[in-house]
Amino acid sequence: RLFVSVSSGFMALVSSRLFVSLPSGFMALVSSRLFVSVSSGFMALVSSRLFVSLPSGFMALVSSRLFVSVSSGFMALVSSRLFVSLPSGFMALVSSR
Repeated sequence: RLFVSVSSGFMALVSSRLFVSLPSGFMALVSSRLFVSVSSGFMALVSSRLFVSLPSGFMALVSSRLFVSVSSGFMALVSSRLFVSLPSGFMALVSSR
């Protein structure tokens, strides 16, 4: 249920519930419940219950359904259905589906 394409620093991951695209340090994740955009050290996360804007390198967000931590280019997102980790341009996504 997922498609991964990596070409010259561009990554596109399409699954049944999410889309991830990061060309040259830009990341956009769109799911049925959240939107994440990271561009040039700026991160904005918009969900139905929360909004986080962080131009400051470190982010720690705890909600009833997700945990987001961004520190020095490292991102770890743990939710009830997905896990995202991208240290230094590397991305690993593990989901229950």
